[in-house]
Amino acid sequence: MSEFYRGVTGKKILLPGVSGVVGKGLGYYLAKRGNEVHGVGRFGNKPVRKWLEENGIVLHVTDVTKPGAADALPDDIDLVYNMTVYWGYGAATAAMWRDAVQVNACFAADLVEKYASRATGLAFGSTGGVYLDGEDIDDLKNEDRDPPEGGVGENIYENSKLVMEEMVRHAAVRTGAKGSVLRYYWPDPAYGVRLDMATMPIFSALKGHPLRAGTGWRHVSYISELVRWTINAAGPGAAACPPPVINVGHPEVVTFERACELAEKVTGKKPNVAHDGYLFAEFNYLGDFAKQEKLLGKPNLPIEEIYRRLARGIEEDCKFPEEWMFEEIW
Repeated sequence: MSEFYRGVTGKKILLPGVSGVVGKGLGYYLAKRGNEVHGVGRFGNKPVRKWLEENGIVLHVTDVTKPGAADALPDDIDLVYNMTVYWGYGAATAAMWRDAVQVNACFAADLVEKYASRATGLAFGSTGGVYLDGEDIDDLKNEDRDPPEGGVGENIYENSKLVMEEMVRHAAVRTGAKGSVLRYYWPDPAYGVRLDMATMPIFSALKGHPLRAGTGWRHVSYISELVRWTINAAGPGAAACPPPVINVGHPEVVTFERACELAEKVTGKKPNVAHDGYLFAEFNYLGDFAKQEKLLGKPNLPIEEIYRRLARGIEEDCKFPEEWMFEEIW
């Protein structure tokens, strides 16, 4: 099962959300492996659109906030990887909620309906953010744990992704489609570096900027690892009916202190950070990594190597995937 990604070549692949963090990496890798990749989205970012086209990805300019968006997409698709995301912005409104449900949930279910008898496997990106605090660590490892009474607050992204998971699984049971739903953990690619507890020590060591952080711990995922796991999620052994929900993250959990140690080790410079006032003080995201490795494969990169690549991405000011980011999975 863990080698499925190596055999994905010469396929016709549908990839809604190809311009996103995980989507760009998927599109890049799959196109380089000789697949015909069809990306779906509005592609309002001209540099990203140009980069996707230059890498041989066929673009379908479609507004997926509109019902029926899947109707005009190609029929003869071998694999589907749906990374489409509607995040929302500011205070949630009724219109934003409708768009979130349409993009994150209804569109995904429509893809199941359309490709149930055509595609051999479907994978749907979700979020580790749907997790709330459990009574203990083991509770957090349960993918199928019901959300607590009252839902998950005002976050329309998390709420609509929970709706997506149920709609996708319901549609799959009704149609016999095989797939997986992946809950990612704040992916950290070497391009588009986000300033959070895992990356800020490296950033501050290289740039010299004073940054503030609290204690806590978190997972560190790397884009090539997520690409490999995502491709495997649509393959035999992982894709099933109903689609399993799989927590996807790196099994090495990093405390803030450990992040600082790694930053100093890989950069040779001491991070310029403080230990108070950081917004994301606690990260209660844990997955069942034994299950993840069984279904999707073991990680190829240790945390220290991930930090070396994050540092290189910062130094080179990466904006898009480069071949060195994927060298361990070609």
